Amino acid sequence: MRKKARKFLQHISTVLVLIFLLTATPVVAQIKSGNLTQFTEQDGLPGSQVNNLIQDKFGYIWIGTINGLARFDGYEFKRFYSNPNDTVSIRGLIISSVFEDSEGRVWAGSSPENLNVYNPVTKSFRNYPFKHLIDHPNNFEIGIYSMCEDKKDRIYLGVSGQWINIKSGLLYYDKKDDKIKRFITPDSLNTQNVYKVISGKTENIWLLTHSGFLKIDADRKLSKVKSVDKEFVKANDYFTDMKSDKNGHIWLTTYQSRLFEYNPENESYQIYSPDKLSKATNNDLHYTTIAIDKNDEIWIGTTSGLQYFDRKSGRFEVFDDDSNKQLAQTSVNELKFDSFGSLWIGTTSKGLFKYEERALLKSYSNNKENKNSITPGWVNTIYESTDGKIWITTSGQGMASGISLLNPLTGSIQSWPYNEFLREDYISGLMEISPDEFYISTYTGLHQFSPKSNTLKKVLLAGVPDSLFIYQFYRDTRENLWLCTIGGLFRKSKNDKTFRRYDLSKISGSNSSNEITHSFESKKHGLWLLTNFGLFLYNYVTDKIERHGFDQNTGDIFISQDINSLYEDDKGTVWVGTWQGGLSKYNAESKTIKTYTRNDGLPSMSVQGILADEKNNYLWLSTFEGLSRFNTKTEQFNNFSIADGIQGQLFADGAYLKTSLGQFIFGGSNGITIFNSNDVNTNSTPPLVFLPI
Repeated sequence: MRKKARKFLQHISTVLVLIFLLTATPVVAQIKSGNLTQFTEQDGLPGSQVNNLIQDKFGYIWIGTINGLARFDGYEFKRFYSNPNDTVSIRGLIISSVFEDSEGRVWAGSSPENLNVYNPVTKSFRNYPFKHLIDHPNNFEIGIYSMCEDKKDRIYLGVSGQWINIKSGLLYYDKKDDKIKRFITPDSLNTQNVYKVISGKTENIWLLTHSGFLKIDADRKLSKVKSVDKEFVKANDYFTDMKSDKNGHIWLTTYQSRLFEYNPENESYQIYSPDKLSKATNNDLHYTTIAIDKNDEIWIGTTSGLQYFDRKSGRFEVFDDDSNKQLAQTSVNELKFDSFGSLWIGTTSKGLFKYEERALLKSYSNNKENKNSITPGWVNTIYESTDGKIWITTSGQGMASGISLLNPLTGSIQSWPYNEFLREDYISGLMEISPDEFYISTYTGLHQFSPKSNTLKKVLLAGVPDSLFIYQFYRDTRENLWLCTIGGLFRKSKNDKTFRRYDLSKISGSNSSNEITHSFESKKHGLWLLTNFGLFLYNYVTDKIERHGFDQNTGDIFISQDINSLYEDDKGTVWVGTWQGGLSKYNAESKTIKTYTRNDGLPSMSVQGILADEKNNYLWLSTFEGLSRFNTKTEQFNNFSIADGIQGQLFADGAYLKTSLGQFIFGGSNGITIFNSNDVNTNSTPPLVFLPI
């Protein structure tokens, strides 16, 4: 093993209410339990009761719990603690609301009676006083339970009291004065206990209050939506949550398990009531929250799990999460879709869930119960033979590691642990020399391996030391065979009988270790050579090798000279991945370098592999912190975690391959990840950029 391997009727003059009483057999849609991930205190979640969720513009998931605020980056939870001795720490413990404004600041209402604003630039909190604006008995606590922003940069704050009614519960943040102020309402209209405020498609702001369903128009005038309120006087019901869809319709859930669709244009509404469904599942079932997915479909959180409303059929579905019943028997507090289409579910007592329709990326890892799973350990080499099958070598688990053969069409795997055919526990270079015959390089030299007979024999190559360790066999378009080795570069042309050695340590100013790990043939420049101490280029015309990106007197230099990976695009731009030096864009003619780091969204400073989807302007990067997709035009990184299906967090340098079928494969500490880049592009919404905060 190399040392580095190492984001869910009409009102004309009077109201005609059309109530849909669905008496059909309840539809039960089964959640794929493998796509449901639960996060609890054991995973770093502050508390088992999750009150609210948002995804910020960087892609982070913010979680407000009964025990504080946390931020999830796909790998771990970062908690924010209240410290009375720290003026820039968060105040309060129980989080009642979380909101991100247009400037990327995260607002959090917390108990007792705090409003916190987190600045991602300064990484600090500021507390805004507000309780002096609300008339209420001092022995009763109030809090901010909902927030939203209008299109004129005003942030509305919904205030509610615990066990009390407050006369006016609507505040707003005045950006100009940098203060929280009271929203002045008409004498005839109260805003008692504002527990939900949202913005819609238009400039209207919508409020759920103890005074009823209210609206603030574009002129910031408050009025009551009387048509809908009449329904509740006779039904003894109240709204629990609301969301706006793409058409500007407001969808509302009620305590008595009814779903309202309100059309602001004509002030009409429809009521959808899954009466039989509710009774069939739980007599005490109540609707608590709602979310709308990217297809404008309706998801409903209840006091007993999750429901889905199909707008086309008008049918409700109850989701059954298989035999585990992790979700079906718990009360849902909050639903939030992330930018990748995954549904985050905050519950009353079972923590946080993430539900995905499918994993975007497929991985193969070792399974001790399955003899024909991929062999354990780090993946060193990925190679495609002429029949389209994929050969994978692993190391790090002693003689249990070995060679695996993947059929990408069937997904079947055949494995050869080292203890079945080899006395060593490491293979790096691998090359097919004829059908079912391969060269493999080990610590003791070169061998010919026959998978069918499971036999091995030592091979000597003319001009190559018999015990030389070969990292890569590479045949270029000129039919030269190149050996990238621990002791220099070897070349044999088509008509040569022996290999010629190139000694990189003798190149002026290089001070190279002569350890060449990989090569890449350029259409424009020559043959790029990747080493642990510099980037080199072989010139086919001059038969000379020169070093690049190391001398300030001749051009820019790479942050790290330990070169892990390389790709050259059709324009001749060279993309260089380094160990702990980030991703660099290199112009070999002007000798200029632009480097992308964690500050730009790269998940790790160690870029292990680079594969290109030039049709869509993407570079796929395997790193020491997961998989990343880089848009070469927008210069944005989209990062993928284990939840997206990758084999593990750590990827290996040199272990990457684009197959003849157009599949991308990256290897790492726990197997391989394989996918079609175009599938990810067309069938999903990519996650937002991750940046360190």
